[in-house]
Amino acid sequence: MGLDYYAILDVPRDATTLEIKLAYRKWSPICHPLRKNIVCDIESEFPELCATNENRPCSGLNDSSYWKYLHEAYDVLSNPLSREVYNLYGEEGLKKGVPTNWGFFHPYAFHGDCHKIYREFFASYSPFADLIDAVTNPPPLTLNSDGKLIKKVKDKDIEEVLDITLEEVYKGDNKKIKIMRHEFIDDAKTKTEIREKWLKVPIKRGIESGTVIRFPDEGDRNPTRFPGDVVITINVKNHETFKRDKENLYMTHKISLKEALCDFSLKIHTLDDRILRIKVTDTISPTYNTIIEGEGLPVTDCPAKFGNLIVNYEIEFPKYIPKAIKTQFAELFDKL
Repeated sequence: MGLDYYAILDVPRDATTLEIKLAYRKWSPICHPLRKNIVCDIESEFPELCATNENRPCSGLNDSSYWKYLHEAYDVLSNPLSREVYNLYGEEGLKKGVPTNWGFFHPYAFHGDCHKIYREFFASYSPFADLIDAVTNPPPLTLNSDGKLIKKVKDKDIEEVLDITLEEVYKGDNKKIKIMRHEFIDDAKTKTEIREKWLKVPIKRGIESGTVIRFPDEGDRNPTRFPGDVVITINVKNHETFKRDKENLYMTHKISLKEALCDFSLKIHTLDDRILRIKVTDTISPTYNTIIEGEGLPVTDCPAKFGNLIVNYEIEFPKYIPKAIKTQFAELFDKL
């Protein structure tokens, strides 16, 4: 059975990248080979400086082996590609190399330089790098309702969905959205109540459904927390005529059998209130389409450039054709 890198770091298999980094940050200084060799004369006053690795994961491994495997686990799991291969094929596939959808993954071999990884993470070789970081970058503190000193953290985000039309995607605009958030109601900033807040959301031309627009620090006001963000997710509503695929627009136009075989004119009302008149002279088959270049949506990163409008056709056949007319059709088709 191969190494369980997740158990070594003491994180679940679905751990986020941040959780993997926090686990490495927790265990690597405590298990640093030099840390246990430093005599702590002030242990009684500052026991956190002499934290031991007695409760570390994989207690069956000796300290030297765990120090090596800890860095190997972090090296693998902090890299999205090697982590994906490890998740699919385990340690054996990771270290032998495997064919993947994106090409052959070459065998992984840990370089063995644990101190290099440690130095890159903490910007220090010190076995007390975690404590140095806490001193040089102290967390903001505040008092809670019980008068105790606590770390001031950022509040949760306010999340909203903003519905927009395909016309608004084409034209672009600023659209207002109302959110409800806690606001301070006293000068001391200790009391809050829920009030409405209007935000102006920029709608870029060609914006796609699912786009996230973030307003930093516009969330709830709280005396013991920093304001969270307001996160707006764009939802483009379905259109009665057009469907989109990125910057291209698609529509289906119903035509009669006569129109499919003979010339006809196509009239299209565009998203910016123009009327296109297209003369179609080709014979229309079920797979035929008309491509109108530059009549799609603006390209988000280059709004002066447009996609295409693709018109597909649905041919409506007559439900009944008299025998005499069928005979005439047959004679005509024989001449084609």
